[in-house]
Amino acid sequence: MILKTHYYNVKKKNEKPRIFIESKDPIISGFSIGKKYNIEYENGKIILSLNENGSRKVAIRIASKTRKIAIPVLDLNHREMNSFPIGSKAKVEYSENTITITNERN
Repeated sequence: MILKTHYYNVKKKNEKPRIFIESKDPIISGFSIGKKYNIEYENGKIILSLNENGSRKVAIRIASKTRKIAIPVLDLNHREMNSFPIGSKAKVEYSENTITITNERN
């Protein structure tokens, strides 16, 4: 069941597509700061799945004005993301323990 959907701009970093999620939205799916997860690429989709032995970890950013609010960060920047053209929109669907990212046109 999809709990929330949000759209992010696909930008460029090091000549590769980048999707930068910096918000509290991942918490809906259980992706809180420090949680480990795995990433899979399949048929033009990116699937993030929580896994206590995962190869990646949800990063943190502290809000600079208050220095009290911690915000989860997911920074995706890989050559496997070529199905996400720079300048397009990525559709991010938050489900329980999973985040699925597709190109808006799919």
